[in-house]
Amino acid sequence: MFVVWCLVALPAPAQAPPVPLPPLVPPPAPGAQSPAPPGARVCRLPAGWAVLSLPLARLDGLSGLDHQLYRQTPEGFLPVDPAASPLDSRLAYWAYSEHPQTLSYWGSAASEPRGPLRLFQGWNLLGCPSDKPLPLSELWLTGPESDGRLVARTAFVVRPEAPFALQELDLSDPGSMLSPGQGLWIYLQGAAELSDQGQLSQGGLSAPLPSQVSRLIPDPLQLGLVSGIVEDPDGNPVASAQVRLGQHAALSGADGRFYLPHLPAGPHLVEVQATGYRSASGSLTVQAGQISRLHTTLEPLEPRAARNVRVYLTAYPFQMQGRRWWVHKILVWQVGNYHRRDSNTWYIDAPSRLLDWGEAPLGARIRIEITWTDGRNQRFTSWDRRVRRDWQQEYFYSPWD
Repeated sequence: MFVVWCLVALPAPAQAPPVPLPPLVPPPAPGAQSPAPPGARVCRLPAGWAVLSLPLARLDGLSGLDHQLYRQTPEGFLPVDPAASPLDSRLAYWAYSEHPQTLSYWGSAASEPRGPLRLFQGWNLLGCPSDKPLPLSELWLTGPESDGRLVARTAFVVRPEAPFALQELDLSDPGSMLSPGQGLWIYLQGAAELSDQGQLSQGGLSAPLPSQVSRLIPDPLQLGLVSGIVEDPDGNPVASAQVRLGQHAALSGADGRFYLPHLPAGPHLVEVQATGYRSASGSLTVQAGQISRLHTTLEPLEPRAARNVRVYLTAYPFQMQGRRWWVHKILVWQVGNYHRRDSNTWYIDAPSRLLDWGEAPLGARIRIEITWTDGRNQRFTSWDRRVRRDWQQEYFYSPWD
């Protein structure tokens, strides 16, 4: 079953990330990490996914990670254990944590000779190996002119605190800067090498590089983005579901969410598959310059036994304009079946009121209506909730919750 939520206009001319976030949480970091030496620097990352770019010319160590890092390669996302594999500060990495974290890192800020950095055909996520802003017009030098420059005129900067908040830059603009801690998306149509001086070279390719690398970021006004979630009938996320729109595919993450960027505008056949669930298919029209939101529900292969569970509804008094409003009534029923309902009414004030509904159908959508009174007047508000588990508890503190 598919539900298309809405279409949201994309800001022009920026577009969604060239590739989605990693579909899976990386493996845990090893328990024994090198202690930070005196004078080590620190950086702070938010909870969830973030881009990690460390402003050092040479990176010697990193500690404080909850999980290993991900590096993007043509084959996908490659887990990187900093304790076993040295990191290259010319690259940026994907980092993940369940909570905000503080990392310690150390190395040398002085520039020193290093071998060329191999870049792949396609999108490359680079870091800022300096504690000062780098002018991109100096970092990306031009080669022999044939059809233009060795790299795209346009690139995207991604900030560590907001991986999907992209800033489009013109690489030839002398005012375009890459700041410490930021990552840089750049797209190449052929493999290349980045020298210590920041110059792209042919890197041993048999064909001349200028004919292989050009302005490769498609016009965002001709593309769209699909963002969505895959759930089971109870509203639980389905992880590792394969979502395919024509030749484009993505895997849902642990939270059931997926992203399919830079899709051609027009109708697409949608197919969703996951182990242990029935496949679903349908169609979706991608609008140019807009985000299509797709909600997919997969039915399990094994039939589910219907059962009821307990739901606890707790409401509290509140103060408004010097008057105390206390809980007068709690009413709950199954949406679409008003015969499955329960309620309770009180006629005196109390610190809180509890309704224990033991006939809540698991997976059903329920409506809760609470009435408050100040002894003369009444106010009531209703909410919709999904019954996701036994012993579920819901709290209400005022009509505006």
